Amino acid sequence: MAGKRSATSSFADSSSSGCTSYVGIPVLLRNDSSPVREAASRASEALNGAVSDPSWQTRPSWYLVAADDRMIPPPAQRAMAERAGATVAEAPGSHSIYVSRPDAVVDLIKQATTG
Repeated sequence: MAGKRSATSSFADSSSSGCTSYVGIPVLLRNDSSPVREAASRASEALNGAVSDPSWQTRPSWYLVAADDRMIPPPAQRAMAERAGATVAEAPGSHSIYVSRPDAVVDLIKQATTG
């Protein structure tokens, strides 16, 4: 598999021949008894687990629409926020609005914590 990556490949290993091979995550985890393995196991359980009582249905939530987001269109963001029954704020900013507009994020957090 030298020089090519598959969907399960992520860690490069250069052999003495100068070729690069990739070790897939399943192989890495099988050979690792460190916290990495424990974290991967917990993540797998979380992704495969069933949610019996989603918090967004019973607890208040807030959503900051990033108006200039080109990854998740603002109409889709608004629809998700509406589905969750969220209090919505909107600000001009990119997909990483917490980086581009930290002031808007702080304002929304303050709104959420003060009612």
